Amino acid sequence: MEEKSNKSKFVHIFLILAIILIVLIGIFMFKLYKEKTEFNEESIQQNENISDFQNNIDNSTSESNKISTSINTEISTNNISSNTTTPQEKHSTIQHDLSSYIGLWTKPTSNDYLYIHSINNDEITFDFDYNGKSITNHNKATLDGNIASFVINHESNSLTGKITLDNNNILIHIIDSTFENVPKSSITFSNYLGPQN
Repeated sequence: MEEKSNKSKFVHIFLILAIILIVLIGIFMFKLYKEKTEFNEESIQQNENISDFQNNIDNSTSESNKISTSINTEISTNNISSNTTTPQEKHSTIQHDLSSYIGLWTKPTSNDYLYIHSINNDEITFDFDYNGKSITNHNKATLDGNIASFVINHESNSLTGKITLDNNNILIHIIDSTFENVPKSSITFSNYLGPQN
């Protein structure tokens, strides 16, 4: 009898220890699961932060490349070709006679006008209206090839830019301006109305 009682105690103790062990294993597994979940959430957050950081770097790099390209373009268009270039070589990119550019040019659906008074081998004389406002008269631009550079000074304002003679239009690129309501921009004049009286 005593032997059965000892066996019964032993079985009860073993059962109690097994239940305690199962509870401890359950608690351990729950903690492991919780830590893994937190680790995964932190990992996802870090990946999002890294992705945002990479996007910021990409955007900054893109903006830097645009600025660098713009600066390089302006520098290259500012370079003056050598004086040994003949007028015939200078205008090799233009398929029209230079006199075909003389006259009034407009931009569709705007108040922008360009009037070319004269063109010779190294100078263009022009009037320019931006949004209906005249930017002085008989301005001079130094012609090199099919690109002419100009600086207009009027009272306390100045305007720096380039005129590009293209085959069917004229492009004005405003590089810098202190005139009110005349921002840095590019304007394409494609409507040719001819010489005006």
